[in-house]
Amino acid sequence: MNPPEWTQRVPEVIPLGMTTSPYPDRILPKAGHEKDLAERTLTKLYNRRPAWLDAAHKSLDTAVAAAYARSDYTADMPDEELLGRLLAMNLVRSASEASAARPGLPTAVNTTQSA
Repeated sequence: MNPPEWTQRVPEVIPLGMTTSPYPDRILPKAGHEKDLAERTLTKLYNRRPAWLDAAHKSLDTAVAAAYARSDYTADMPDEELLGRLLAMNLVRSASEASAARPGLPTAVNTTQSA
């Protein structure tokens, strides 16, 4: 995102009482490249969706599906299907955690009744 020919690294300040800065260097534009860098945003990159970025997203999606033990995942699966599956998994997990946290209580409690 920040070509070295357009930028310069400036060390961040060192807080009082420390010998080195815990912060990363600031990356500032070199003179004459301010507008060039202003045009290089993540939003613009995502809107262009270059092939390498699309491939990286597909690889990440596949890894996440594997982490959730979803062997039937395909890259063509609609977002609505994926989100529906995640919601169902989270509802089951939430109910399981709630019943484990309060043994002997029903998993669904009516909160509209007064005491």
